[in-house]
Amino acid sequence: AAIKKFNDRYSITDCVRALDDLQGVSDQIYYAALDLFNNRIARETFLSLKVDKRLTWLSAKCLGPTNPQAA
Repeated sequence: AAIKKFNDRYSITDCVRALDDLQGVSDQIYYAALDLFNNRIARETFLSLKVDKRLTWLSAKCLGPTNPQAA
C-alpha cells in the first residue's frame, strides 16, 4: 500500500498536467517527455523541480545537452 501511494504521488497524469502548463514546449520535447514519463524516477524528478527549471531539464533529457564548441 505504501509503494502504491508513493507511485501515485508522481503519476504520469500529474506529469502530463504539469507539462501542459509549461510555456514554450516544442512538439518534439512534448512527445519525447511523454516517453520519458514511463520512468518513475524521471517523473519524480520532473515534478520535484521548480516550475522554471522543468523545461530546461526536459530539453536536456529529451534533446541532449547542447555543445556550443561543436559548431
